[in-house]
Amino acid sequence: MSNKSKRFPPEFRDRAARMVLEEEKNHPSRWSAVMMIAPKLDIHPDTLSKWTRLHERG
Repeated sequence: MSNKSKRFPPEFRDRAARMVLEEEKNHPSRWSAVMMIAPKLDIHPDTLSKWTRLHERG
């Protein structure tokens, strides 16, 4: 089994971050939204949280 991390295109990361920001209003916290979306995209929640923070910075 390879220990390499997955590489995702920038468009995928941006869309994933936008999904969190859009879904956040329906959850008690951002982390709750991240925890719902990350498994659907097959990514680690910490990774999605980081992408969302980076997306907000522009």
